[in-house]
This record gives sequence, structure tokens and C-alpha cells, in this order.
Amino acid sequence: IYQLTHQEQYTERLVKDLTVAYHDCLAAGQALDQGRRQEAQDLVAAIEAELADLYMANARFQVDFTNLGSDSSLASLFPDAQRLSAEGLSQVEFYATTNLGEAMKTLVKIASGGELSRFMLALKRVFSQGMMDMTLVFDEIDTGVSGRVAQAIAEKMQGIAQHHQLLCITHLAQVAASADQHLYIEKVVENERTRTRVQALNEEGRIEAIASMMSGKVLTPASLQMAQDLRRQLQTHRDKLGEED
Repeated sequence: IYQLTHQEQYTERLVKDLTVAYHDCLAAGQALDQGRRQEAQDLVAAIEAELADLYMANARFQVDFTNLGSDSSLASLFPDAQRLSAEGLSQVEFYATTNLGEAMKTLVKIASGGELSRFMLALKRVFSQGMMDMTLVFDEIDTGVSGRVAQAIAEKMQGIAQHHQLLCITHLAQVAASADQHLYIEKVVENERTRTRVQALNEEGRIEAIASMMSGKVLTPASLQMAQDLRRQLQTHRDKLGEED
């Protein structure tokens, strides 16, 4: 009844409340946007440093901000009304190039399987720094890499594991050899049903599992020796990380 009998006053109050709320939200959004743009500069430098360690020295990373534009629904009250959202005033997208001389494109469009794996590892490593203890799950993040890149990925994971719990599904010997614990997962058929079996491996079992990743079903003295050497090498790296901390 009040709204009907005092429609003009009621409308004025609504406009006043909306104006205050809009300007408060706009100020908060602008502060958030400014902070994000400043942090983006540090993020670019940190990601490119991580990629250099992962043998992508020519890779370049960029954080692109696209303003959400104007809000036509508020045009009658505010001629240049900025569109507001719960995520801020801009849409943020990651751009990158992996080879020297190539143009920047969206990350999902430019990276191969191995390159995308390294980008994801770099992002997770940077984002995990300075955060409270957390659990990170890497589901075959090492896909498409081998050799020295696999070694670099294994060492990066060891660095993350100094401060966070890390669960990793992998088929790479280097990554498996770097872990503190090794769970062997296999599918077996029992009573005409397929089941998944998980077995915690001791050191001898780990050496055999790592050797089989390198040589297949037939374990040779050479593959066992390589597995032992790999374990020893990565354990030395892990101990060095612990001393640095």
C-alpha cells in the first residue's frame, strides 16, 4: 500500500539505493581489476622462469584482460554503466607461444600434449607457492614427454612435494622414481569380474616396477641397474631440496 500511495518517493529511494550499490560495486571491481593486472605481471615472469627450467626457454606467456563492456539495463540511470559480474570487470584468458617468432594464441590452441603438460605443471607450481598445505592431484601431467624433460618434471614435482601432498598417476620411470611412496595399480580378473588392485611397494618392488617402465615385461640386469641409479639420483636431488628448505 505504501509503495502504491507513495510511488514517487519509493522510486526515488530505490534509485538512490541502487546508485550507492552500483558505485560501491564498481569501486570494488576496479580495485580487483587493478590488483589482478599487477599480479599478472609477476605471474608472467614466474611462469616463464618455470618453463625455462622445463626446457621451454623460448616460450612466452601472457595474461589477457577483456573488459566486459557496458550494461544496457542500467543505461537509463548511468549513461556509461560498466557491466558488473561476480568475477570482476574483465574476462581473463591465458595466451602463450611455444616457439620463437610465433604469434600469441590462446593456451589451449597452441600447446601440444607435452607442452600443455609443462604449462600445467608450471601453473600449478606457481599457484601452490605461498599457500597453506594442500593436496594436488596430477593425472598423467607428464603425458607426451620423455628423457631430460621427464627428469625436469620429476624434479619440479619433488619441489612441490616439499610443501604439499602430491598424488600423481604416471607411466614415466623418472616421475615414479622421484616419489616418496609408490603404489602399483593393476586390473585383475577374478571370478569373471574385473577388479582394480592397489599395492604399496617396498624398495625392491619399486626398483622392479621402475625397471619394467623402461624395459617392458622382461627385467634385465641392465634395466634393474638403471632403475637403481635413477632412484639414487632423484633421492639425492630430493635431499638437496630438503637442505635448502
